[in-house]
Amino acid sequence: MKCYLDSSALLKPEFAENEAVDYQATFDMLKATGWTFATSVLSKVEVRRAVRREVASGRITAEAAEAKAGSLFDDVDLVGIDQNVIDEAGEIDGESLRSLDAIHLATARIIGADLVITYDDRMLRACMDAGVMTAQPGVERPVVPDGWEIIPVTDDIDSDLLDQYEAAFFGPE
Repeated sequence: MKCYLDSSALLKPEFAENEAVDYQATFDMLKATGWTFATSVLSKVEVRRAVRREVASGRITAEAAEAKAGSLFDDVDLVGIDQNVIDEAGEIDGESLRSLDAIHLATARIIGADLVITYDDRMLRACMDAGVMTAQPGVERPVVPDGWEIIPVTDDIDSDLLDQYEAAFFGPE
């Protein structure tokens, strides 16, 4: 199984945002079950720009930024931007979808990602509109498309329901 991470997801664990713990737990769980991770080379630019903004604002030092940025792409395959990605990005529906998000979504679709993790609402909606499964680990108020519902996972969850979820999400054992 393949998980696409956009730059908003890649930045979570290193910049101590609210969802960082849940993101990292999801990443670790997917990795432990054999999932692979990918992102567009575009994420390198977006992450570097975000790190530079953190340094410029004085929230982190340049040395700390370099150390943090260096580990963000560990265990993540980088996918180049070729003509197929450009063509796909230009054809994706959604008037509010920004160009860079279209490149991310096109890349995810071309590599056959089973899941996209993003914390960008426009990207999330575009993925949903395109029928791509999405996740936002740790978000208090997740975006849910019409007709979908959130099933909270609690200690007393019906084990049959959990088995159905795991079979649908992870496939047969």
